[in-house]
Amino acid sequence: MELWKIIISIVLIEAILPLYYLFMLYLSKRNNGVKKSYWIPIVSIIIPTFNEDTTILSKLNNIIDLQYPLEKLELFIVDGLSTDKTVKLIKEFQNNHPELKIAFFQEKERGGKIKAINSTVPLCNGELICISDSDCIWELDALKEAVANFSDEKVGAVTGLQILMVEDELAEKMEHHYNSFYNILRLGESVLDSTPIFRGELTIVRSELFKQIEVGTESAWADDSEISMKIRKLGYRAIVDSKAKFYEFAPPTLESRKNQKGRRGLGLIKLFLSNWKIILNPFKYGKYSFICASNLFSLLVSPILVFLISILLIWVLLTFSVNIILYLLLIFVALFLVQFILFKNKIGQFIFSFLHSQFILLISLPSITAKSIKWSQITEIRDKWKEMGEKSNEK
Repeated sequence: MELWKIIISIVLIEAILPLYYLFMLYLSKRNNGVKKSYWIPIVSIIIPTFNEDTTILSKLNNIIDLQYPLEKLELFIVDGLSTDKTVKLIKEFQNNHPELKIAFFQEKERGGKIKAINSTVPLCNGELICISDSDCIWELDALKEAVANFSDEKVGAVTGLQILMVEDELAEKMEHHYNSFYNILRLGESVLDSTPIFRGELTIVRSELFKQIEVGTESAWADDSEISMKIRKLGYRAIVDSKAKFYEFAPPTLESRKNQKGRRGLGLIKLFLSNWKIILNPFKYGKYSFICASNLFSLLVSPILVFLISILLIWVLLTFSVNIILYLLLIFVALFLVQFILFKNKIGQFIFSFLHSQFILLISLPSITAKSIKWSQITEIRDKWKEMGEKSNEK
């Protein structure tokens, strides 16, 4: 009986997460209070690259096609010593499109995305600075919609809304449902105050604010969200715009999903822990303290609670006096539920994706003290871009 009390107590604590989601779902349907007005400032776009020959042309053509005057754009491409055709493709594009201001730099030694950003920001002449990756495509009006938020002087940073391109793989479906949940949280947080979690595929910041901060000093694994939090600490709002959409491929395998979410999750945990003063100072940061605390709970506390609940339920099952036939029946029913409910049903796929994400965070926690983490491109995603490019060329 005491064991059941413990299980119920842990479940009630874990209920904080679904309650937070329901609250954000309610808020996400409301206006975020931003006085949005369309204007056309100069925007400096920074794109770090490394071996992006399968994606870079799609990205550059996407920028050319944007519903935004090209004379109001300046593009900085910083390459980290690519060994494929990336440099050749960029230079050819630069020669063929003199209508777009393109400044191309090659690092003397590979410094990574953060170094590329910090070294380029001082060179930007735009009123707004935009960070993006080469493996994503913006909706043609995404930049225009995102920029419109800066007509409100309280807005310091804006990020876009991720739309995943999925096919029929289980991992892709899982990520699609999980991403829908994720987007609701970000939209709701933007209504309440600001969202601390930004997307590096489309992040825009006021130039005068960006030049006051340095990226990578708090979390080299979640640089986009670090930008968001630093802008909020300067007293400005950092929000997601539901109309500023961008598209990218979901990880097509469970292994690639694990690698992506593990690194991202650890980076966010480190970022929130390094900003513990925000969480413990609601008098200064108000509702933003609540938002940060809730996100840290979902990333750090929730995986541990889910693990404890699972272990305790298994313990109850093993200590419950039943015969072998009942055990086999329970296993059969469990497998049936996994196969026909979790994998085939949308709600089930979301539940499985949530549990999978919690498991990834849990097994990644031992690396939280590491100063660096091995990271490599997800080749399966690059293969998707290559296939899409080949199909486009065939047409």
